[in-house]
Amino acid sequence: MAGVTAAALATGGVAAASAAGGPGPHISATSGVIYACYSNITKTLTHTTKTAGCKTGSTELSWNAKGPQGSRGPRGPQGLRGSRGPRGPQGVTGPQGPPGAIADFTTQRSQQVPLTSGPITVAAITPSSAGSSSAIYNVTATEAAGRSNGPAGWACTIEKHAIVTSSGPSYFSSIPAGMAKTAKGIVDGGGTGAITVSAHTHSIVLRCSASTPSTDTYQADLTATRVSSVNGVAVKGKPAHPPISNHFSRPRPGRLPVRHARSQTSR
Repeated sequence: MAGVTAAALATGGVAAASAAGGPGPHISATSGVIYACYSNITKTLTHTTKTAGCKTGSTELSWNAKGPQGSRGPRGPQGLRGSRGPRGPQGVTGPQGPPGAIADFTTQRSQQVPLTSGPITVAAITPSSAGSSSAIYNVTATEAAGRSNGPAGWACTIEKHAIVTSSGPSYFSSIPAGMAKTAKGIVDGGGTGAITVSAHTHSIVLRCSASTPSTDTYQADLTATRVSSVNGVAVKGKPAHPPISNHFSRPRPGRLPVRHARSQTSR
């Protein structure tokens, strides 16, 4: 296109060809190329075709109707953050999940309590299981009892206590929690087992009695932990195994401690 004046091509190839007075540029359907003749005398452009060519005194010109795609430009800056949309409606509440392995835990400790020949409560706890459905608890009790200046005999049990009954207090589901006969001194005892209780209906108590006068419990601990299974068996409203009881006595100097269920020891 050398020799074409800048004024003739200032508006672009297509516009320049149209300005020559023709009906518009001829674009080759096969190659997409525009052909034109530039008059060396009048300095004007007229359209032509590749086959027709140009007359003497004119210069044949051609250019692509569509230029090649340029390279991708740089990424522009990030636009402003849009406004927050309206809050959607609250979804429906999902079903309640299964209870955890431990739903609640409770404990009580008592100090010196005089014992009588009939069972008396030395420690009591009321589980806080939700609702009125029954739940199973693993209960552990320990106590220290006896006489510091004479022989003593005593026994303790973990029991379920019906809080409200028409015939008065009711105790059942007894689990042995230690017993001893001593010539003198204080002996430790304890036991553990599973008890099924209902919230706001039952409490769990540690009750002890003595076969000798002036016998006291000097410290008693009662702990209940709610569980969903016992020995790997899922809870179905009753203990999955029979009660377990243990008795621990304080050893004499030079002797190993005695550990067996519902035993009697002497000192």
